[in-house]
Amino acid sequence: MLGILIRVLDGEGLETNSGLYGKRGYVGDYLFMLLSASTPIRPRIWKVMGNLGSRLFFINIDGQEKDEKTLANQLINSCRNKELLCREATEEFIKTLWHKYPKGINWNKENDDYQLMEIVARFAKVLAKLRSSINVWEESFGQKKYNHTQPITEMPDRLNQLIYNVMRGHALICGRENIAYEDLKIVSRITLDSAPPNRSKIFKHLIKNDGQLATSEVMNILKCSRPTALKLMEELAILEIVDTDGNMQDETEIYGGRPEQKIILKNNYSWFISEECKELLNYTGRKGLLTESASVINL
Repeated sequence: MLGILIRVLDGEGLETNSGLYGKRGYVGDYLFMLLSASTPIRPRIWKVMGNLGSRLFFINIDGQEKDEKTLANQLINSCRNKELLCREATEEFIKTLWHKYPKGINWNKENDDYQLMEIVARFAKVLAKLRSSINVWEESFGQKKYNHTQPITEMPDRLNQLIYNVMRGHALICGRENIAYEDLKIVSRITLDSAPPNRSKIFKHLIKNDGQLATSEVMNILKCSRPTALKLMEELAILEIVDTDGNMQDETEIYGGRPEQKIILKNNYSWFISEECKELLNYTGRKGLLTESASVINL
């Protein structure tokens, strides 16, 4: 199903062949977009998308815990009525854009800020790495070690164009015909939310903690065991996103009196720990662990 969806999202139609119905489908330019919501995507689906070259972007909808009064007030208006209000508002907004641009828009890319496009390229490169498909497993031959398959990394060219398109779309709904700095906020959020959740969380906390994390911090972030944390840290090292301060050892690293293992963000991703990037992601302020909330995902 994902293979078919990705072919449709390429915008060149879809043809299928079967013994019962023969050849069916459409050939040509068919621009197809999808906007939907889902419960959190399972790891094996992320792996499939990594192998096929994902055309999908995600954004986590952050939800806060509600008190009893808020929940009680929600019962006054039915969910169906609120859904209809949202449908009407969305429809009116889209009609407004169609009325403003009845023949579409010829985007003048030369007027776009080149420095902003460079930042888009940085996000595309790191997302391509974070979404790479790789299998890591533990081997025990006297001492625990990790082995892995060759990473399957999507080239950043398509991601670069798609992220730029998202940025231009955001500019249009804000009433502009050129990208601006404020469009980067949605781009930065979508980029980091479009990677497998565990990798995304670790990368976000690397940004927050000036590019360094220890094993116990990763365990706290993901609420996982030490072997699982070490495995994920090893994944990021294999994908050449981080450096390590030594070989990933077993869970005796603390109890044996040795210091914890650490991962350190590679120098070519140093922009992500700059104040400019932290401001984009609203990570300015004190160091510490970020608060994450798993919730609905938009494609």
